[in-house]
Amino acid sequence: MTELRHEKFLIRPFLWDDAPALARHAANHNVWQTLSDDFPYPYTEEHAANWVASAINASPRTHFAIEVKGEAAGAIGYRVMPGGFNAELGYWLGEDFWEQGIATAAVELMLDYIFSTHPVPAVTANVFEFNNASIRVLQKTGFRLIGWQTATKAGKNVQQIIYSRGRGPAKDG
Repeated sequence: MTELRHEKFLIRPFLWDDAPALARHAANHNVWQTLSDDFPYPYTEEHAANWVASAINASPRTHFAIEVKGEAAGAIGYRVMPGGFNAELGYWLGEDFWEQGIATAAVELMLDYIFSTHPVPAVTANVFEFNNASIRVLQKTGFRLIGWQTATKAGKNVQQIIYSRGRGPAKDG
């Protein structure tokens, strides 16, 4: 992928110089609490540089920067699960850009990209039950609740909702 354009943002491959902006947006407790414990906190520029390096060196590239106002303000990516039966989507956005429709539009663009480049029949996404904003993003983009699972966040068991979206247009409901 070279880039996916939207009037408010751009989804593009990571660049080596994205690390400072990425670290600045990710080093936010409100962002961290919505993400799995694999995402470190506090998030440092070294964490960001390592992430950027892994994204750039991956083949194929499946993790991308969400660029807003000329800087990496978040990330979106996926992994095709073993067997190719589905892909799993993940994303985050810096708090300065919440509630502007950016995450919803980014998920829509990424879904189009995944379905156009991979023969997977569905894309899944997991979200903590307390992350109401991300739940709304998934519902607006046609994802449907398919189950629950227990996950660990900050040493505590929490419920995670599993959503899925099949090929084709999003359906209201």
